[in-house]
Amino acid sequence: MFAGLASTHANAGDGALAGVLVRNGCVEAKVTRVYRAASTSVFQANCGGTSHRIIEVECGTAGCRLLLRGDTYGEAE
Repeated sequence: MFAGLASTHANAGDGALAGVLVRNGCVEAKVTRVYRAASTSVFQANCGGTSHRIIEVECGTAGCRLLLRGDTYGEAE
C-alpha cells in the first residue's frame, strides 16, 4: 500500500498525503513528485485497483489537498 510514499518526503508528512489518497478512494497508489518549490510539492498518484485513476495532491506546510481527480483510463471526458 502507498508504494512510493517513502521516497516522496511530502512537506506535510506522509500521513497527510496518505489521508488525502484514502479519502479519495486511492488506497493502492504509486506516487511520484511532479513539482517542488520552497515549501510546496505536488504529487501525482496512480491509483491501483479496479479504477486506475490518476489524482494530483498538493502538500505544503498547512497539509495536503486534492488538486485534480482524473477519470478512469480509457473513458471519454
